[in-house]
This record gives sequence, C-alpha cells and structure tokens, in this order.
Amino acid sequence: MADNIQKPASKKLIESPSIRRHPASLDMFDRLFDEDFPALWSRKLLPFRELMQFENKLPIVDVVERDDVIVVRAEIPGVDKKDLEVTMSDHSLTIKGEKSKVEVDDRDDYYRKEIVEGKFSRTISLPAAAGAEVVSAKFKNGLLEVVVKKSEQEKRRQIKID
Repeated sequence: MADNIQKPASKKLIESPSIRRHPASLDMFDRLFDEDFPALWSRKLLPFRELMQFENKLPIVDVVERDDVIVVRAEIPGVDKKDLEVTMSDHSLTIKGEKSKVEVDDRDDYYRKEIVEGKFSRTISLPAAAGAEVVSAKFKNGLLEVVVKKSEQEKRRQIKID
C-alpha cells in the first residue's frame, strides 16, 4: 500500500538557453580567420558581428517565485535609470531601454568591438501565479529588480487537516 502513495512533484531549477553566445564560440572563429586568412578577412566584415550585437543588447533575467511574490531580476549594464521603461500585462513583463552611444573616433581601427549600444526590448513570460500588481521596481548598479504580487488564489497557504 505504501508503494501507491505518490510524492508531490518537486520544483527544479530550469535554466533556459542563454540568449548570449558562448564566450568561446566567436573567439574560435576569430582565431581561425586571424591565423588562416589574415589578409582576406576584416573584423568589420565578419557576418556574425551584427547578429551578436543584437543578442548582447537583450538583458539576461532570473525569475524567482516566492510565497507571495514573483521576483524578476535583469542585468542591464550601461543604462541610465531614466532610459528604462517597465510595463506589465497579462502575465508578462516588458523591459525597454536604450544603451548610450559610445563615442567612436574615426581613426580607431577596432581589434575587437563587443560593447553595443542602442535600443532594446525584452518581454518575459511570468508564471501563471503572477498577478498584475507590481509591488516595487528598483534599479541599482546595472541590476533591475521588479517584484510582482501573486494573485490571491495562487498564494501558497497551509491547509488544515481534520
């Protein structure tokens, strides 16, 4: 009889595939082109750079569920608080902003350029438990933290057993 008792499903950390590239992936291509085709390839012409600049603009996030709130943390370095906009709708949180342009001297010939600037927008799907009320939003040292209140029916509560 004890074998028929089912254990409740445990929560496991689910890591979503990173939107950022693996650090070694482009370095491998760089070495290949530098060593084998140094005169044929200019860093400014590599087709991967445009795509990687777009990916590096998007903030990476953590979504954490607590007893009565959902916490969303986003890394957004190089952005001023005045250039951020956070909106909430139907179980999703949207972060929009703009990274300031870096002054570039026309005489500069970049060996590597990974710092990106420009506008970005990322919408994060929240767990079904998320309500529509944002408790707080703080931005300090490049880290945005938004706390969303859970809907009343989704809050964890202890059930009395008679």
